Amino acid sequence: FPKPGMAQNLKWGSVLYVAVLAFISFVHQGCLPPDWNFCSCLYVNNFWYSVISDLHTFMGPDLAEQLRDPNSEAFKYFMDPPLDCPEVPETFWKSDTIKFGLSPALIDGSESDLWMVGVRSRITQICMAGHAALLLLCSQHFLLKAAQAEPNSEEQNDALRAFYMHIQTMIPLVYHKQMRSCFPNSPFPLQAGPMVEYGEKWVGKVTQGRENLAIMAAYFNGNLDAFQMMWNYETKKNRKDIFVPFRPCSPFKNRACWKRYAWYTYESCDLCCSPYAKGGYGEAWCWQGPWDFENCCQQDFAGLVCKEDRKGEEGGCVDCPKSVRWQCVTPKEHALDEAIKEFNKQVDERGKLETRKHELVQEVSLAEFDYAAKMDIYDFRWQLWETAEQIFVDMMQRAEKRAVDAAVLAADTAHNFSHARWENALTEMNTADKLHTEAVLALAEAERARNAALFLVKACDTERKAQQHSVAMLELSTEAAAKERDANEQKFASIRHQLDAHRVFVESNETEAQAANATYAFIEDELSSAVEEASFASHNREAILQEAEKIFGEAQERLSNLTARATAKRIALNDSLAAANTTKLLLVEDAKREGSIGAAAQ
Repeated sequence: FPKPGMAQNLKWGSVLYVAVLAFISFVHQGCLPPDWNFCSCLYVNNFWYSVISDLHTFMGPDLAEQLRDPNSEAFKYFMDPPLDCPEVPETFWKSDTIKFGLSPALIDGSESDLWMVGVRSRITQICMAGHAALLLLCSQHFLLKAAQAEPNSEEQNDALRAFYMHIQTMIPLVYHKQMRSCFPNSPFPLQAGPMVEYGEKWVGKVTQGRENLAIMAAYFNGNLDAFQMMWNYETKKNRKDIFVPFRPCSPFKNRACWKRYAWYTYESCDLCCSPYAKGGYGEAWCWQGPWDFENCCQQDFAGLVCKEDRKGEEGGCVDCPKSVRWQCVTPKEHALDEAIKEFNKQVDERGKLETRKHELVQEVSLAEFDYAAKMDIYDFRWQLWETAEQIFVDMMQRAEKRAVDAAVLAADTAHNFSHARWENALTEMNTADKLHTEAVLALAEAERARNAALFLVKACDTERKAQQHSVAMLELSTEAAAKERDANEQKFASIRHQLDAHRVFVESNETEAQAANATYAFIEDELSSAVEEASFASHNREAILQEAEKIFGEAQERLSNLTARATAKRIALNDSLAAANTTKLLLVEDAKREGSIGAAAQ
């Protein structure tokens, strides 16, 4: 190590990196991170690593041969793949976010917004490269279903239709320039060229326009031969093309180590086999028994610790060249590298401190020089002050100064006396002004009281005249009431006479009614006698009966007339009684009113 005194000039540099066993860098200019593209995916839950492993395991030139054997693993996988294959792939169906339409239009529509982290994160969650792989795998699933179905059956036609739908959807997606450029560094062992070539063999040159769609199928002896339509391209990939973080799990070294879906951290291949783990053999808390780093992880970086160095993304620079570099070394070299970095950091800090020390020494020297100059100025001004003070003392002790002080004292005394007299006079003037103001207010109050008294006198005269007028009016009202009372008494006597006449009329009507009732009873008796006589005289029965009916009719008519007359007289009597009662009430009310008016007049 360098000596402390030389620390600011010596640093440990990149010469120590000769021990690096793996070194990869990727440079990109633009606003996007250099290791992000439209093939980026989230691998932490194992699903996409499982799809990558499926591609490595089953997809190859011998796929058709494997699927002809019903006992093969490939046949079992493609008969019921754990991919939730839809018959019509309309959306990115395995996305954990909003199910966007499965179309390259999503790429075109989002290119202008990729500077936003949220947009890039959403596309990463969709995993477009993974869905391209799913379209290829699902197409083989439906081909196998068509091969197993009855020839020319509806089931076979539906499966074949689903195959074409997956192929037609896959071709525009993988043919897009963004997908073609990102596939080489993607963990998925696929290339756009073979996928487009395979698809267009069966659906036509759709990359040149929808009008070139030409559906094709393979037949043998007149029946569909789906095995001739199976994928027959190589799916191997150069591992050096894959970015460092994805190599340990692309594909799974041992599929028994990992679940297709990881729900816990210790089940995630991406976390457990991470090349960034400090020990160089993954995360120690993931391993137990036979499940260890050697059996479960690809050994690209076994015994190495990787770290990521990103440049150009700090400070928000848009067009700066951006780079990401992965450096993988042994744990000891990693520790040494970290120690060297820390040492260099401390050396830089010490150099800064020593530079600051020299600056402070210079600042102190300048301050001392400035202090000495200011002390000289202070001494000179102190001497001036002492001289001025001596002059002041000498002036204070001269006789002329004392005479002037005596004259000033006498003048101050006279001024103070005059000022005291002036203040007394001012106080008396203010007191007089206050008394004058109070007298003016009292006079104004007295004037208001006199006016109020005059107003009250006028009001009393007006009220007295009104009372006299009221007395005169009461006297006139009393005389009129007396006259009206006499007239009412005469009316009351006349009404009483009319009531007596009506009473006599009613009594006579009742006598006539009693006579009519007696006549009716007599007629009934005569009629009964006539009926009895008629019963004994049969020869003259009809004549007697007619005579009896005639007598009965006359009696009934007479009785009706008497009853109508009695009713009319009774109604007239009731009307007269009601009129008499009304008149009586009016007279009583008039009498009461006259009595109250007389009492008020008294």
